[in-house]
Amino acid sequence: TPITQGDWEATQLIGFDEKANVLFYLSTEGNYQNRSFYSIRIDGTKKTKLSKEDGTHQVNMSPDCQFY
Repeated sequence: TPITQGDWEATQLIGFDEKANVLFYLSTEGNYQNRSFYSIRIDGTKKTKLSKEDGTHQVNMSPDCQFY
């Protein structure tokens, strides 16, 4: 079963918080030229766009996924 769905690509997995069951990823959602930063629960709920501006983002995340 897919965690996300839509006419866009999840381009990079950034991290997985095992305690909270949350994935962090980059996606082309909204504009194929952008790479926006999102989080989503492993069950597909509570998707949140974490990047504030449009553009191509790179993310450095701490090993425990608490900081980026």
